[in-house]
Amino acid sequence: MKAWWIVGVVAALAPRASAQEAKGKGGEQKVVFEQKAAAVEAEVTVERLNVRMFPKADQTSIITSVLGLGEKVTIVGEREDYFQILPPKGSLAWVFGKNIRKEGAVGTATSNDVPVRMDSRVNADTLAVLKEGETVKIVGEHMGWFKIESPNAVKYFVGKKYVRPGKAVEPVARKDEPRKPAAESDAQVISSLKVAETLLEEQRKLVDAQELDKVNLGPVVSALENARDMAQTAAVKGEAQRLLAHYDKVHRAWTEYRLKKAESERDLAEKILRAKETEVKPVKKFIMEGYVDTVGLIFNRPGTHKLVMGGKIVCFLRGKDGDDKMPARLNDQFQKLVGVNGTLIQNPEGWDGFSVVVVEEIGPITK
Repeated sequence: MKAWWIVGVVAALAPRASAQEAKGKGGEQKVVFEQKAAAVEAEVTVERLNVRMFPKADQTSIITSVLGLGEKVTIVGEREDYFQILPPKGSLAWVFGKNIRKEGAVGTATSNDVPVRMDSRVNADTLAVLKEGETVKIVGEHMGWFKIESPNAVKYFVGKKYVRPGKAVEPVARKDEPRKPAAESDAQVISSLKVAETLLEEQRKLVDAQELDKVNLGPVVSALENARDMAQTAAVKGEAQRLLAHYDKVHRAWTEYRLKKAESERDLAEKILRAKETEVKPVKKFIMEGYVDTVGLIFNRPGTHKLVMGGKIVCFLRGKDGDDKMPARLNDQFQKLVGVNGTLIQNPEGWDGFSVVVVEEIGPITK
């Protein structure tokens, strides 16, 4: 199975996420948000409204913040049950510090295609990208990462039935975020596609190295979703959607395979554990078995103790010469069923028909 998936993943990663490749077969369609000609202000109509990272209400859709009754949001797109909105006040994201020049609370991108990520990990989902010279507001730092207010390129989602749309407004750029002309929008989309291509190349290298447990197309899918949602022209939107449909399908299939593989490995581990628990342990073998008893005042006795079974003497017992501890050990086993190993002497002097064991090992017998 592993060899088959190596071939499958290599083949699936073959197409490149380049904006120049405008032709290709259509794939599975995802929800495309219709961009509104003008942004619309809306008012929250419930006591608590979850603002989501993705347009769905299951456990995979991360809740980024909660808005209260009467708070305002800016709608920029819509589809079916969800509005796409600009980041509400307090929405946060992360950028890696080496790509940002910090001046007070303002950070400036020092290169193109700087990923804005969901959290402070290099493989966290990419929410948007910054162009060289774009600025963001820094609100915190952690291990080389800057926590920032989400730029307007990042979009969030709310359920339609929980807000009341109002008048059209022109989205206001934050003071730390310069407004970009509409003509630059597709250029930013192409930048997102390049980010996706870079992320995809990292996954190809993992496949080539057969490090399949590390393969994760989630960041690629996120970058392509950003590109699709920001696209203004039909050609660029269609290209982003084509690539997104392809890699989202591969990502889902690969994730399902890994889950099944992990489940299969857990089942195998549990079976091995149960087999060990029920494994029949080999029974210890002894040369003589019986209940320990003393010999009393028998004259010229061949041992200090004896084993009896069914009212008959099985054998006499004694310790080796110089073993002062064995008599005490035999006393501790008085009237207990034990087995003994050691030197067996048949017909000791004066006791024909009997035997004596010079005990070297004694152990309990359970039945």
